[in-house]
Amino acid sequence: MLSGAELGRAALYLSKLNLQLVKAAGARRMRVGKGAGARLPGAVQGAPVHLVELSRPIPGEKAERVTPVGYKTARRTLPRLLSSLDPDDPRLMVAQQIADAAERVDAVPGSNFAGSDSKGEISDGGATTRVKHAARLRDYEALANGWPLDRRKARAKRVPLVALAVRRRVAGRHSVKAFDAVRLACVECLSLDEILRRHGWPARMEYRNRVRDAVLKTLDRIAVEMGNTPAAEKTN
Repeated sequence: MLSGAELGRAALYLSKLNLQLVKAAGARRMRVGKGAGARLPGAVQGAPVHLVELSRPIPGEKAERVTPVGYKTARRTLPRLLSSLDPDDPRLMVAQQIADAAERVDAVPGSNFAGSDSKGEISDGGATTRVKHAARLRDYEALANGWPLDRRKARAKRVPLVALAVRRRVAGRHSVKAFDAVRLACVECLSLDEILRRHGWPARMEYRNRVRDAVLKTLDRIAVEMGNTPAAEKTN
């Protein structure tokens, strides 16, 4: 049996090792050391990025370079499910808005060292902003499921749309809700296989197709409810 001192040293060693693993994972996700240029500090909670050279069209000219010469711009890596969508596709815009709201709920700057916010008033630590973005997420969920946006109505009676329902009880298997699949794809950048495995489903083509269709249709539904042109009409 280990003594108290030995247990303490073991715990300290494991905590340091765990911290090193977390830092290494964050550096890989943020592509630290891959190309020059500023980017977010390496962190596991940060979305994986890829490095690109950005440019924008100019009337009468081919394009203007946005990324400085010799540098790369770090952009969020999209899952394969969304990476094939056009940059102006309404579904991709909705996906980015959902990801933005989810990230801001967990990563809102609070106050400065003086204890005040940007307006010089007493800061609430970012609680008000978190509530605002959490409300945005609830609105997206309501639009995805066809629920009323009136938050005063009881949510317990609302039935979510299901992308993949459990027909035969299997240990560890759960139904895949459409909006949950959207959040996993847009916020956590999970692949279809990872979404299925997280719910206890095998990564079969039939199941992947059903979840993919549900995610894209859900994003399309939200875009339509927000007044954007449906992707199907935009491509015709």
